[in-house]
Amino acid sequence: MTPVVATSRSLNNTETSPSATPTSAASLASLSEYHLDYSQWDPSDTTSDSSQSFVRALRRAMVGIGFFYLHNTPLDSGSNRRSSIFSLTERFFQLPLQDRLSIDMDNSRHFRGYCKFGDERTQSLQDHRDQIDYGTHVKPIAVDEAVLRSRPYLNLYGPNQFLDDDILPGHKDIMLDWFDTANEISMQLTRALELALGVREAQLSQFLTGVQSPVDGEQKDSLGPLPYARMKTIRYPAGEVVDGIKRVDGSEQGVGAHKDSGWLTLLSTSSVGGLQVQDFEGNWLSVPHVEGSTIVNFGQQIENVSGGIIQSATHRVVFPAVSPEPRYSMAWFSFPALNARLKPLDALQDFNDEVINLWKEAEARRQGKEIICDVPKGDLFGTHTENFGWIAFRGLVRSHPGVVKQFYTDFVE
Repeated sequence: MTPVVATSRSLNNTETSPSATPTSAASLASLSEYHLDYSQWDPSDTTSDSSQSFVRALRRAMVGIGFFYLHNTPLDSGSNRRSSIFSLTERFFQLPLQDRLSIDMDNSRHFRGYCKFGDERTQSLQDHRDQIDYGTHVKPIAVDEAVLRSRPYLNLYGPNQFLDDDILPGHKDIMLDWFDTANEISMQLTRALELALGVREAQLSQFLTGVQSPVDGEQKDSLGPLPYARMKTIRYPAGEVVDGIKRVDGSEQGVGAHKDSGWLTLLSTSSVGGLQVQDFEGNWLSVPHVEGSTIVNFGQQIENVSGGIIQSATHRVVFPAVSPEPRYSMAWFSFPALNARLKPLDALQDFNDEVINLWKEAEARRQGKEIICDVPKGDLFGTHTENFGWIAFRGLVRSHPGVVKQFYTDFVE
């Protein structure tokens, strides 16, 4: 959704927006404006020269295509987190299928666990990958069955499935450490986004924490805030047959073109390529692994509340059967809280001159042309009329028919 910007507004142009149509570049990694240094950000002093330098770089990147490299995060530097989680993930996928299926997602009403090769589909076409899905690791919400039936998204709160240490040593500890670290980075990036847009503190983070005032005179939810996040550890295997399952003939779809449905994504990848992002003219750019960095991409809910000034990136993984080795990735997703209501902010009233200038520059370079995108805009936008949990639940239901068959036949036609 393109924000309406008043042409009569007098603005000083102090920053230059990045190109969102970098047709001369084959790779996002070659574009310096899409590389940010997280070590510049000081959460204890967001007004410092270093923090403000980070905010300016974020402001430029966020009006681009929705992807950027974030260097020097706690996920990639100063610890063995990256090596530990990639080693763990490779060891998991080397286990016999029977062991992997002991944590089959179809056994979890919380949509957590292992998904076999080819189980997921994007735009009705089979994805050629397998994965483990994780979420916020908590006990199920203790409410009556009648409440769960009226609000099935409350089942998205619950425990993950982990293998015992005698099968996969460190599974639970390594995954929860990564999950919690990514969550803190997401909250810090959201604070930096507030500064980049010029909105008041917590004007964005309220959507993540779920600490909001009741909407339209409604009663405050007795369950309180329900913050929510998810994660996938993913394998894109080589070969025509994987675990006895045949690849679709001629298909190179690792995962099809899509926009992430949440707030923002932190993605760590192995050195094997295949990830691509779509620019505003519809061209596909490669997004190769860059040592010491995490890839950040914005989800549909940031695009929603920013009125389109921040675009959710359309991306895919192209991975042919003849690839010499598997591709692995760790994708962590922040979401609005399950109880959150989302309403777009007013660009004219809420955002600072700098970001409006940058967006106007980007629009001028497009010469009024619409953004070309392989994914329908706003297909999973949250609204101010229903809790975000319904959006999250519907998105999972359409991706995981096995869980629906086990637990949710009454809710889905």
